[in-house]
Amino acid sequence: MPVVIIIVFICVFLMPAAVYCYDFNFAAEVDLISGIGNDLDFDGATHEKAGYGAFRVKPRFEVIKDEEVSFTGEYQFSGYTGEEGPNGGSFSSDNNNFKILDSYIDIKPDDNGYVRIGWQKVALPSFTFGSPFLNGHTSAFTARRVISDNAALGIILAHPLISYDNMPDGGSANIFALVPEFRNEDLGMEARPYFSYLQVDHDVDSPYNWASSPDKYWSYVTSGGFAVKYDIDGKTSLSADAIYGDENNKGQHFFESKGGFYALLLERDEDDFSHGIFLWGSTGNKWGKLYKNNHWDYGFLPAVVTEDSFAPTRLAFKGAGTLGRDSALSSTGLGTAGFGLQVKDFHFRDDINHAFRLAYIRGTSSARQAGDPADITVVQTIAKPAGENGIMGDKDHAVEMDFDSSYFINERTEAVLQFGYIRGGFKNSVYDRDIYNIQMIIRGTFD
Repeated sequence: MPVVIIIVFICVFLMPAAVYCYDFNFAAEVDLISGIGNDLDFDGATHEKAGYGAFRVKPRFEVIKDEEVSFTGEYQFSGYTGEEGPNGGSFSSDNNNFKILDSYIDIKPDDNGYVRIGWQKVALPSFTFGSPFLNGHTSAFTARRVISDNAALGIILAHPLISYDNMPDGGSANIFALVPEFRNEDLGMEARPYFSYLQVDHDVDSPYNWASSPDKYWSYVTSGGFAVKYDIDGKTSLSADAIYGDENNKGQHFFESKGGFYALLLERDEDDFSHGIFLWGSTGNKWGKLYKNNHWDYGFLPAVVTEDSFAPTRLAFKGAGTLGRDSALSSTGLGTAGFGLQVKDFHFRDDINHAFRLAYIRGTSSARQAGDPADITVVQTIAKPAGENGIMGDKDHAVEMDFDSSYFINERTEAVLQFGYIRGGFKNSVYDRDIYNIQMIIRGTFD
């Protein structure tokens, strides 16, 4: 929790009870996970175990001063056994056993807006499967104001920008995003365009290619995009996301990156289930861009915070609420393209819901070449045999099938059985390996 939030919390909330009366709400979620799967890092020398187990406890509480001011805190305690390394029974790629998920103060002077200060979930808009650019927890100031029945304006300001995942090394980083919202109920249309600006001041040479710059220099990323959802007939909806980002370094050029991403989802709600088709695409690295005019430009969208990222399927990508092993192909979806179908919320018994997803995935990057940076983290794709990073190239593909079932034991207990399988088709046989994962989750909620 940032120091300023601690000070504000003490001043506002920890005054004598004789002065203020507070409402206190508490809830918790407990997850127990066990599963089996094969070696996700594709390194035969590491000898990971097929079986693994994990647990997660998420206590959450609210301290409500009045209708205008409240404090929310949510925390995560987790642990695992089995595979060594970030993908084994973990809840994110960093393997932190303790995390602050939320620790913020809400100020709501009226029903038309709010100001939120503290460690919180920050994400750019998405109506499909999550933003690959900014989607995770960080220290931030966010605000939203309703302007009219059909318009609102959101602001995101994070400084210092800190994340649980792959942020570049720097003395400080900050990001500003402006997110207007437009809605027309008669047309069934909702649109959220946005613009963001990121700056990183470097302490030392950064290992991250999109922000690699010598000491005393800084990098900046400008990006813009939109999320649109159109309700076609009350049951059928079409959603679209798109974003383009351009990273530059002030000072010696080193590595820079610029690229785009889009996703489409056509979905229909039936009486007893929903079904849909989807596709996505993102620019990848092309060898011709690397040395053009002595510039080492990469074609990837320069991702920033990807703790929860783009995830049309469960096993290949890393989305919100990832449990167990995660991100078998790409933690962001960048450098990939694909299409697929999904069927959700169908059931053969009233107390068991099922979800099915099938997707074809291919790379959009040229094959790795001599002279590429040693560590490519912008697009964390397929595997690391013998410590070497791999890139899912435009000659590589994979097919993923997921089948998840949720059994509601009672109002507070749920059992989830998840099956995932990826059939690889890589030009380099070192990477061409099938992936499977089966896991059981027992989830309990308390309040």
